[in-house]
Amino acid sequence: MNKPFSVTARAWKDVPLEKGVFIHSLTDLINEQIKLSDYGTGVAEYNFTAIIEPDEFFPTKYRYLKSKKRIDAEIRMGYEQALNATQDDFKGLVTRLYLDTIDLLEKENIQDFDLKRFRQDLEDLFERMGWVVSV
Repeated sequence: MNKPFSVTARAWKDVPLEKGVFIHSLTDLINEQIKLSDYGTGVAEYNFTAIIEPDEFFPTKYRYLKSKKRIDAEIRMGYEQALNATQDDFKGLVTRLYLDTIDLLEKENIQDFDLKRFRQDLEDLFERMGWVVSV
């Protein structure tokens, strides 16, 4: 069975393994705690990739595929900031990036999906885990 949420990383070789492991661990956590169907029928799949690379070869991009009810987001993180962050600070950076990406999706005008409540529930989840960095 495919999981509705996928959280991955495209990381440069210098990024410590435990940081990549944390990013991938978000897939299971979000799939266990959040059900897309609770927010409507407009989104059935959400794929998020954090790009942690020193150059701009892979740009930030995101899109909503209405026919597939799928969100694809590939979002750049500040490379030096991610590399130099403690593991705890890194968790906050990643979860803040995830939430900021949802904010970008507001202009996509996704029909039959409560994006604000979805974002709030994710923020609440991340805060319970102790991960959200204040803006």
